[in-house]
Amino acid sequence: GISVEAYYIGKSLSHLITVVLAPGFFTLFIYAFLLPLNPFWEYFLLFFLVYFTCSSIAYFISIAVPGAIEQLVAVLVILSFMMFSGADPTLIQLKENELVPYVMYYCSYFSLFRWTQELYYLNAIRPYDPPESQLSYFGYKMDDRWICWGAIILIAFAFRFLAYISLVIKAIRNK
Repeated sequence: GISVEAYYIGKSLSHLITVVLAPGFFTLFIYAFLLPLNPFWEYFLLFFLVYFTCSSIAYFISIAVPGAIEQLVAVLVILSFMMFSGADPTLIQLKENELVPYVMYYCSYFSLFRWTQELYYLNAIRPYDPPESQLSYFGYKMDDRWICWGAIILIAFAFRFLAYISLVIKAIRNK
């Protein structure tokens, strides 16, 4: 058979065109519709990373989870990301939860959508130089933009790595 490494690299490279084109077209339409003050590349890079990370998660789930429940697990993962995204409840409300203070807030660190939503908001509002009081309502800080970029990239490559490890384990079990 084919080596696991060759399969993994081939699959990743063949999907690269879609990973670049889909967010590229999406960004073109959104950018033309919104006419934001930020440069095009900020939006494209964010949407590219969202697509890349979500495809990494899907790739991992498709390898690690039995076929009968793949879709269910994917929905639960995305739902979990949404629950701890800081949208509603906000990051401040997650932190100040009376029942389990800080527990739900710490869960948000593992939510892709916490970082993508925060970064999208900070990028969109940055040209208007908002006061810190406006950002603190959501628990955001303008200086956290680089942390958001890093967290998204870390989550993406963590799931890529998990997918590779799962593929190796699956290949060993199937021998």
